[in-house]
Amino acid sequence: MNSVMNSGMNLQYTAQNRANDAAQRIANGDVNAEPLVQLQVAKNESGAAAKVIKTADEMLGTVIDTTA
Repeated sequence: MNSVMNSGMNLQYTAQNRANDAAQRIANGDVNAEPLVQLQVAKNESGAAAKVIKTADEMLGTVIDTTA
């Protein structure tokens, strides 16, 4: 279960880094479409990470409920 939570956290970290890099490129005047695409990818990654973390949290809650 801990590995599921870690996977979600790692994906969130990746999404945040991707968004930061894309934002920096946009701030530096990069007018190509790629930074915008990367922002969308980061948004999707972040949403997926949130779902993974939520699922891990629910699984942990279920384990605690069944062992209590």
